[in-house]
Amino acid sequence: NTTAAGAAKLIAGIRFKRAQDLMNAKQWDRAALAFLALVDADPKGPDADKALNNSAVCYENSKRFDSATKIYERLWRDYPQSEMAGEAVWRTAINYQRFFEFDKAVTNFLIIADSPRFQSSEHRADSLYNAAVILENDQAYARAAKFFLRYAATVGKPKEAAEATFRAGVIYEK
Repeated sequence: NTTAAGAAKLIAGIRFKRAQDLMNAKQWDRAALAFLALVDADPKGPDADKALNNSAVCYENSKRFDSATKIYERLWRDYPQSEMAGEAVWRTAINYQRFFEFDKAVTNFLIIADSPRFQSSEHRADSLYNAAVILENDQAYARAAKFFLRYAATVGKPKEAAEATFRAGVIYEK
């Protein structure tokens, strides 16, 4: 029924606007829950990925990073074609790094660095660098050096490339 579909779309739009108003009012937890409710009500809705992203942003603003990370993961896994998928993987990696879950952080950084899906991500080179730093700190020297060299080859900035190449050499000495 076209009328029923139109009414459902109108109601979803009103609910999205209410959730957005809560977000704008910095009522982070209420807004996050409102956005999640939108997705749960219509996971295939046209704004489901945006609602998940907004929910995660709200949780980050309320310092609930674990909840934000889970929602970012859901966004990029459930909505792989979303224009926000790459940023969601990045935020997932950053949050894992923030809370010392280094293996998960490296895994997510390397998804950005290695997946053709994210080849145009603005975070691609930084993901290599961050993974290399974590691996160096974990004393996984061979892998760390390899990622510093990859970073040097892709960063596009001569000074940073030289520093990364030098750092890889120092790591190989270890």
